Amino acid sequence: MSHTFIVEHNIESLEEIIAQVPKGTIEIECFGKGLKSLKGVEKLPSSVTMLDLFNNQINSLKGLAGSKIVELFIENNKITSLEGIEGSVVNLLYISGNQIISLEGISESSVTELDVGDNQVTSLEGLCGSNVKELYISNNPCSQQFYQEFEESVQKVKDYYNQFLDIPKEPEFN
Repeated sequence: MSHTFIVEHNIESLEEIIAQVPKGTIEIECFGKGLKSLKGVEKLPSSVTMLDLFNNQINSLKGLAGSKIVELFIENNKITSLEGIEGSVVNLLYISGNQIISLEGISESSVTELDVGDNQVTSLEGLCGSNVKELYISNNPCSQQFYQEFEESVQKVKDYYNQFLDIPKEPEFN
């Protein structure tokens, strides 16, 4: 028995497949099947903890708060915000290739690993107070600024450290 259920036909919402998901299923894969919303996610069997919804038409994370989903791969959809992640049990969120501009809401979630690469994120505000321990943020407007600020901080630490190396030692008396 497989613990993965693969959606074979086009669907608009997860409600359409609830009755088809075998008992004991852990993962649902729905790649490029025209899925437009997460409607019904909270009705999936409690054994389902991972959704892979790559390359669909989903525009919102609404509905996650009532689900048991811990790992959500929702890359290349049409999501514009993290609204709906609050109060969910999602720990791993891969949401690259969408249209997200803000990380607002992430601090009110349980997400510890976040991939928001290839979005439109302009600021790292929203991360403060979050549980995020791993962040992937490449190819966003804030990426260049983030790396530049990081390099400037590293240079300041190096300069500060070098100041101590240049301090003449006091002569030793015997």
